[in-house]
Amino acid sequence: MDQRELHLILNHFPVILTVMALFASLLAIATKSRAAWLYAAASLTIAGLFAYPSVLTGHGAHEVLEDFWWVKADSWDEHREAAGYANIVCLLGGAFAAFAWWKLTRAKDAVLASWMQIVLVIACLMGATTMGRTAWLGGKVIRDQQSLKTPPAGWVAPPKMEHEH
Repeated sequence: MDQRELHLILNHFPVILTVMALFASLLAIATKSRAAWLYAAASLTIAGLFAYPSVLTGHGAHEVLEDFWWVKADSWDEHREAAGYANIVCLLGGAFAAFAWWKLTRAKDAVLASWMQIVLVIACLMGATTMGRTAWLGGKVIRDQQSLKTPPAGWVAPPKMEHEH
């Protein structure tokens, strides 16, 4: 498994977990559910744990991809910048969420103070939006390459199999 494959595996965790944390925090506000607050805090904490490994493997993925003919050299600059910002947001949000998670688990009837609820929702919102933008830009590194729209000279399409239409 190379760094590109490892990055593709790891980077989905912070993206999905921050979105789920945001939904859970909004549900927690609407229902005043302690379980939803716990889920939001736990999800954002775990997203924070996966943020830096995702950035680290992204650097390795860049080194693997830069040698392919179909990847334009500067296509990952925006993605890398967005990933750096999302990493900081997710690490800080995850650290706060870990604190909120700890507060919620200290007693069976523990609740978060109003200011902590607000901060957790903002952290979830910022995490989900920055991670979502980073993921969207990462997808463009491959999908939006002009050279992929025209096959290289001499390329021959493989014959279709019977089950293909």
